[in-house]
Amino acid sequence: MADRGRRADAQGGEDTRYGLLSDPIPWSAEQGTVIEAKVERWRGTNALLTLTGGSGPGDFSHFCEVGIEHGRAQVWATDASVTGGEVHAPAVLRMVAGPPRADGRRFVDFYVNGTLLQRIPAYADLGAGPLRAFIYGWGESETAWDWVRAYPAKAAALEGTARDADGVPVEGVWVDALGIAGACTDGRGRYRLAGLPAGPARVVAGRAEWRLVERETTLAAGQVATADFQVERAPSQGLLFDDFPTLDEARWIVRRIGTGRCDARIEDGALALRSEEGNPIALWSAPVAGSGDAEVAVEARISQFVGEAVTLHVGSGRRRHGTVDWSLRDGSLQARSDARLWWPAEARISMPCDLRIVISAPDGQGRRSVGLWYNGLLRHTFEGIESLTPGEDLAVGLGAGNCSAKWEWVVVGVKR
Repeated sequence: MADRGRRADAQGGEDTRYGLLSDPIPWSAEQGTVIEAKVERWRGTNALLTLTGGSGPGDFSHFCEVGIEHGRAQVWATDASVTGGEVHAPAVLRMVAGPPRADGRRFVDFYVNGTLLQRIPAYADLGAGPLRAFIYGWGESETAWDWVRAYPAKAAALEGTARDADGVPVEGVWVDALGIAGACTDGRGRYRLAGLPAGPARVVAGRAEWRLVERETTLAAGQVATADFQVERAPSQGLLFDDFPTLDEARWIVRRIGTGRCDARIEDGALALRSEEGNPIALWSAPVAGSGDAEVAVEARISQFVGEAVTLHVGSGRRRHGTVDWSLRDGSLQARSDARLWWPAEARISMPCDLRIVISAPDGQGRRSVGLWYNGLLRHTFEGIESLTPGEDLAVGLGAGNCSAKWEWVVVGVKR
């Protein structure tokens, strides 16, 4: 490492991380943090700006990073790595990490030259403690850095009221912003969401048996924006639900991983799934006729659950996981689709519970939207899902990982 005036030059060694590590950023355990750096040139594999929540030098067990790799923009993060377009020197790298939530997760935005490359709404691998910044190039890469700076990120907030067509406040409407924060309206129809990033924001409000309402707004750092909603009850959606006639082996295909104990059987009219650690199991239905080009709804009731994770899957049924996964995991809800992850802070899961997935018909580009419901409340939506192939009928999967779970019923509806 060489200091040439205000610039730092670094050259690593084979299979090493060698660079410049900051002291702990003092405010980063309580507030949002912006870290940015200008890389003047690089030669070799990459030039990377890293945020780490590890215990100190050499500990990269909790980190994420943005940079340039083989001439293209790159994000490295657990389950969320992304490659962007071509980048030339010099380049400005930037990460915005939100304040830690109650469960230790933060939102993280990744920028290259001012362009948002990736947003992770609830990232777990930074932890809730102080963060450090690190600049380097992997292995024998040579990098030259003009400057690095960190400063507190002023979070935005959003508040508003949900009312019906007569202006009466509506309680129990779930409002979600960017998949980062969500809350139910109170008895006065009010909600407030804090710790949001500045910039454009898509806000969704919904409640069981009420129409889903969406709004676009702009959030400013350090300010409170207002987004009110008028909600109305939805008429019958025309979904025709056909009960699976029986939960027998002729109708379900078992996908299991590993060689340890995992089994599926009928007990007192319900489907019991059991799996040991490292041996998850999923039972898949036959493809649902007509679901490849239509709106589809899947509902299931879980009456017992002890362990790590139980999941309602929707996809082709060709693999253990689904294209859409709606889970109870570690006492909370988790949703995943198209490599997007939503994992809210609340841990208020109780038994029995009802999970529902509603998938729209494909649009003109073959993309679908997905609504995810828990006990009658819309909790999250994914837009622009591309991995549900139009014309390919969907199957339903019931999964268990290191747990014991009992499913009372599963129903599937296709909008005719």
